[in-house]
Amino acid sequence: MKRKNYDSKPLVSFILRTGLAVVFLYAGIAAFVSPNEWIGFIPSFIGNFITKAYLLTIFSAYEIILALWLLSGKKQFIASVFSSITNNSITYVINSTEYSP
Repeated sequence: MKRKNYDSKPLVSFILRTGLAVVFLYAGIAAFVSPNEWIGFIPSFIGNFITKAYLLTIFSAYEIILALWLLSGKKQFIASVFSSITNNSITYVINSTEYSP
């Protein structure tokens, strides 16, 4: 019996994009639903420029838009670059500043 050659790249891409989108959706929606639990993750120096609540709202909307973009599959490379920059920025800020969750 001859096996068909199956290209698994689209499936792998979809699974990875979906997994990352779920993380962004969870964080974005949870920050909208209960902002008091998420506002502690915003560094205190941000309060000098903009209110933490406003920044949290903007960032939550950004995360939801990014998640929907990842799920759409359009311009995947650009969406992945934005996702990478976002995740690296979150990791850097959390590890380099004091926060009070």
